[in-house]
Amino acid sequence: MDPVRFEGMNGTFVKEGCGDLPARIEQEDGHLSVISCWKPSEVDLKILNAGGCVCLNVIGGQPPVALWVQEVNIIEIID
Repeated sequence: MDPVRFEGMNGTFVKEGCGDLPARIEQEDGHLSVISCWKPSEVDLKILNAGGCVCLNVIGGQPPVALWVQEVNIIEIID
């Protein structure tokens, strides 16, 4: 999957040696929320359509996270 620049994003996370990660950063009820959007490649779609899964790896532990699917107005696919 490739991260995408999307309508409503308001920041980009950067780290040396990693690709940029466009995101929407929100503060709601005292809680910080960061949303990034990812577009599955053709290979990803074949795997998913054959019954494969979306896997999540969080380095350093597992804070509360959410995964979902929605239509997104993509500005640019980053690869």
